[in-house]
Parts: sequence; C-alpha cells; structure tokens
Amino acid sequence: MAASKEGMENAPKLGFHLLVLPEEPDLDELRSFVDCIQSACVFVVDSGNENILP
Repeated sequence: MAASKEGMENAPKLGFHLLVLPEEPDLDELRSFVDCIQSACVFVVDSGNENILP
C-alpha cells in the first residue's frame, strides 16, 4: 500500500478519508489503517484513466 502507517498517524483529521484500494489488498493492513485514523474510510479502485481534479 502506498501510504505508511506513520504517514496515516500524521494525516489531518477529516470526517472521512478516500484511500486507493491496492490490486491485492491486505485486509489486516487496511483494518490497521482504519484503526489508526479513527475516522470513516472509503476504499476506491483507481483505473488510472481519470482524474477527479481539474
């Protein structure tokens, strides 16, 4: 996964976080990120073909 647990601990506290779901997700690692962040997380699949930012 691109994000590190240390980076997640230092991330700003938001209402929810959008995180890219890796091709072969490690569910235990994803759960540890959710536990670390202590807020809602939405995992999305990135096709690499679009950009939501203008």
